[in-house]
Amino acid sequence: WEAPYRLAIGGIRKGTLCARGNAFLAAYYTHKKIPDRALSFLREAQAMAPLDPWVRIAEVLYQQRILRDREKAEEILYEIVEEPPVSVLSRYLLTCIYISKGEYDKAGDFFEPLVRSYPEQVQFRQIREALSSTQEAAYFSPERARGILDLGVSFAAMRDYVMAEELC
Repeated sequence: WEAPYRLAIGGIRKGTLCARGNAFLAAYYTHKKIPDRALSFLREAQAMAPLDPWVRIAEVLYQQRILRDREKAEEILYEIVEEPPVSVLSRYLLTCIYISKGEYDKAGDFFEPLVRSYPEQVQFRQIREALSSTQEAAYFSPERARGILDLGVSFAAMRDYVMAEELC
């Protein structure tokens, strides 16, 4: 976060920050849980390029983490899920939303293309296996609890601590 942050701040000082730069800062301040700054940069990015996929991703993160509005985040993600270059990230975020809702079958549907596209990513395979075992297990069972724990461990290994914490 820090190196791109410094570059973006330099752009602000020069008055040359583009929509994606504003979107990055919106995501940065969302991550740091500074809602007023995040919203300020998000609004600036939306004013410049409201349909830019990276601006939409920043909006998703703001909706999810600051406003706690998963439904709105999900709606935006469905609109951009096939748009390069954010399609992979969109699928990942939709997977996380469905895992949070306990809809493991839908999460698996969105996650499977990522596993196929990135076969070298060990944690992706582990998440797919954990999703599969969680889907197949009875609701109140040790197998389901183990699957959810495995999901949490896999997300932690990828440094997605927000998702790992939610699962734990």
